[in-house]
Amino acid sequence: MKMFPLLFRRPACTLACVSLVLWFGAMRGSAAELTIGLKVTSKLTFPHTPISVTIDFAEQIRRGSHGGILDANSIRVINRATGRMVPSARTEDFAYSDRGRIEWVIADPRHTAWSIRFRTTDTRTRLRPQGHVPAIGVGDLLRYNAGPRRPITAFFQAELHDLTGDGRPDLVGSWNYAYRDGDPWASPILYPSIDPAQPTQFGNLQRLRYFEPKSPESILDMDSAYSSVDCVDFNADGQLDLLYLNASTRKARILLGTSRRQPGGAPIFAGDLSLSAPRTFTCQAADLDGDGDLDLVFGRQWMKNVSPTGWPLNWPSGLARTPKKLHLRRSRSRRTTGCPQTHLLHRRPGGWPGLVWRRRLGPRSSSPTPCQSTG
Repeated sequence: MKMFPLLFRRPACTLACVSLVLWFGAMRGSAAELTIGLKVTSKLTFPHTPISVTIDFAEQIRRGSHGGILDANSIRVINRATGRMVPSARTEDFAYSDRGRIEWVIADPRHTAWSIRFRTTDTRTRLRPQGHVPAIGVGDLLRYNAGPRRPITAFFQAELHDLTGDGRPDLVGSWNYAYRDGDPWASPILYPSIDPAQPTQFGNLQRLRYFEPKSPESILDMDSAYSSVDCVDFNADGQLDLLYLNASTRKARILLGTSRRQPGGAPIFAGDLSLSAPRTFTCQAADLDGDGDLDLVFGRQWMKNVSPTGWPLNWPSGLARTPKKLHLRRSRSRRTTGCPQTHLLHRRPGGWPGLVWRRRLGPRSSSPTPCQSTG
């Protein structure tokens, strides 16, 4: 039996301890119903005490000599005094590993015995949105937890790419502010597609992460105050890669897609090329001059790729101005995907409302055509 410190967040923080013990329910193959018994050993003084406990489910499963994989969607919290399930939240941690925080409110301070129930499966189960959980009060007050569906956005750039490998486009972009105490601030993110019948509805936010080739077991966050990303297959291996711009440091990075995946479904990228970038908030990879090779565009500046093979990228020293007629100076430019040529989608110049698109005509673009809504 192991003791774990917990942090209760009230007007004054109190350090408490709980004890954990694991026992098994009915098993079938590698699938099982499991329970972790939890006992609060510190005295609770007030009603409605918020609690957040970090549990390494993979470790608990191993300690029980069981070979299954956690199904994080199945986690439930049971009040053993009443036998009833109470509303609980699982944190974003479960998109990255089987170790994360389970949070709920202890309404009656006399109720100190709890059970954490969950299932294991033979193969990894894709995370599903948890649904509405009342605010707990342990740093989760900014948690995206509206109950009904709400609009979402990504700063500066947002694109649709199938990063989770299920054949459906996910929403990819960057989050540029803090949204949970203790988590990285700004970073590249995706909202995974969850329903093939609802292509504009997405699941919970997940951070895109990477490793350095010299330390493949150390998974890192791309943490910056302002950032943007673009997705494209730089090295033609059939996997989407990332062009990542850290606007705070004016550094850019190319990260290559790999076959490794996080539990939430997102690929884990491998760090590759690093380069300096101009002061801007947007980045794109596009074949601007029609030579078949991907170039880099940072804001209004174009880095022409002169590599004879397209990859690895190579360019002359210095940056060339993007031709003004392409209107890449606008931060809300978008690149359409799913077609052999790169077209441009951006707001009308001069502050006019609406979007326009320009067809790619070799090294030039057509006159702007207004985009019409279908809804």
